[in-house]
Amino acid sequence: MSTYVLTRLEIRPEHEFSLTCDEWQLRVFDAATLFTAFTFRGRFKTRRQEFDTLPPAIEAARNDDRTCAYAVAPSGRSIVLDRADWPRWVERYRRNNPGY
Repeated sequence: MSTYVLTRLEIRPEHEFSLTCDEWQLRVFDAATLFTAFTFRGRFKTRRQEFDTLPPAIEAARNDDRTCAYAVAPSGRSIVLDRADWPRWVERYRRNNPGY
């Protein structure tokens, strides 16, 4: 059995089996470095816009009900940001990024 050793310079992994679903989502969101607005336009037609910050991704997704917003961590793990919770995610993003 391997043991993960966390040093001060490492980012804690987003997934641990002891985390609840909500804790895991918060972990992925806090580690996210890419935010994507993904629009489903039919069976084979999609549009993808990538942003370095969350608010522009939310703005890009706000105008179309077929558009989803995702937060993507450097490890590739991602979560869909539920449209009803966008204000909460934007508030958390601004709290974690005081200069924004």
